[in-house]
Amino acid sequence: MFKYNSAIIERDLVAEKQLGIQNLQVNAYEEEGMLDLVGRIEATAIKHPFVLRVEGYDKQNKLVLTETNDGYGNEVVTNIISNQTFFNGYPFEISAWELDEVIQVSRLKVFPVEVSHAK
Repeated sequence: MFKYNSAIIERDLVAEKQLGIQNLQVNAYEEEGMLDLVGRIEATAIKHPFVLRVEGYDKQNKLVLTETNDGYGNEVVTNIISNQTFFNGYPFEISAWELDEVIQVSRLKVFPVEVSHAK
């Protein structure tokens, strides 16, 4: 297992603040061609439903990978993070299985994306 240096993980602090996120802790790992981001969301309350997205870029700054946070209950429930299910320290995971794309990643960007149709 390889742990990515936290310096290659970028966040969108403006988008986080707009959704009420006070801190986003995230670590990224690669094992056998799978990229796995795990972390937790710190906030007293979130303002709007959202998903977390990761984008992976290669050394030429070309986008090679995109994924959103994994669903809960094997996505039978949802992957949308909303006030109905949120608590401070909320855990999340984002998994990417595309071997060729994962190997190329040299920079990661993790950011929330508001979901307007969520209840």
